[in-house]
Amino acid sequence: MGRVTALCVVAGICVPNPTASQAATHVPYNFVGMVGNSTALELNRTDAMLDKMVHQGVGAVRFEINWAGAQPYPKWKKVPKSQRSGYVKEGGVPTSYWNSDRLVGAMAKRHLDMLPVIVDAPKWDRLKTKGRIFVHPPKKFGPYAKYFKLLVRRYGPNGKFWSQHPEIPYRPVRKWQIWNECNVRLFWRVKPWDTRYVQMSKAARKAILSVDPNAEIVIGGLARKAWSDLASLYKKGGVGVWDAIAVHPFTKQVKGVVTIMQRVRKTMKQYGQGGLPMLATELSWPSAKGKTNVGQDIAVTPKQQAKNLTAVYKLLAKKRKSLHLQQAYWFTWLTYDKAHDNHFDYAGVLHLGANGSIKPKPAYKALGKVALGLEGCTAKASFADSCAP
Repeated sequence: MGRVTALCVVAGICVPNPTASQAATHVPYNFVGMVGNSTALELNRTDAMLDKMVHQGVGAVRFEINWAGAQPYPKWKKVPKSQRSGYVKEGGVPTSYWNSDRLVGAMAKRHLDMLPVIVDAPKWDRLKTKGRIFVHPPKKFGPYAKYFKLLVRRYGPNGKFWSQHPEIPYRPVRKWQIWNECNVRLFWRVKPWDTRYVQMSKAARKAILSVDPNAEIVIGGLARKAWSDLASLYKKGGVGVWDAIAVHPFTKQVKGVVTIMQRVRKTMKQYGQGGLPMLATELSWPSAKGKTNVGQDIAVTPKQQAKNLTAVYKLLAKKRKSLHLQQAYWFTWLTYDKAHDNHFDYAGVLHLGANGSIKPKPAYKALGKVALGLEGCTAKASFADSCAP
């Protein structure tokens, strides 16, 4: 009788020894996430890029749903006749689901956890602003909230998309992120920024929960001095508006990521929100050292980018429970690595060449090693939520 069998007999119970894969598992499959930027998710390369993400251990994708692109016309009569076949009469506004359908479908087929972030108001509900801006804030919040309701009805539990596509695995979207970096003027050029963002979040929350009462509402990732800006939002009525707090802890040192998140956690506790989960919806050290005239405080070499990526995921996995950290998303997947005025153009783990070729950077291999290792997998095949045999 073997030693393990003997112990089972004596004790009266037997718990099988965990496999090496089980013993090594430290994080859920969707802990290591990726920001799927528009370059990576273009129509001609979406499937190939998502397959690579799965193979490298990515379990969750944060992606943009562009409101302006989905509802560019306020009324049906404004839609050119040649375009009407691409829109549906729903919610009082002509709506196109073409792009969001293909993205949600592609991710569901691979069992990827999804975090859509809804940004950019269409021209008919766009606030007039001055200065450089990446996405346009809405003038009124009602249309934004109504669009959220349409999205939840389509992609949430028992959504129309799933009944219309029974061939696609049923993976309803349960987390929704309201805008991006609301405390950064390039994304939210509004005054007063905090009051207006709280008001918009309340409108969106009400709309989302009216369809899916158990949905998780995620704050638009806070960058820079996230802890103090979160306090400003709470003071303006934001307590209880979001179910999870998202942070973009860009900083020079890897350990600084945890420092930022601990400061945010402290603010959450001060306002009675300490029990809420936290997400890092953007993490990055762009490999832009010496390549651009901006962002050199966090720019590194390609080799250092790989080292930092490995170190930060190991550190966050270790601190996951104390930070109540749900997920950590790397920014980003595929970049051109050639801009002179945008250090984040070097943030990808893959490089897209001028001829369309895609080449891995050192961070690509590092991502696969650390993500698979933390999940206890040696490899993944077709699905993000299971190891390959």
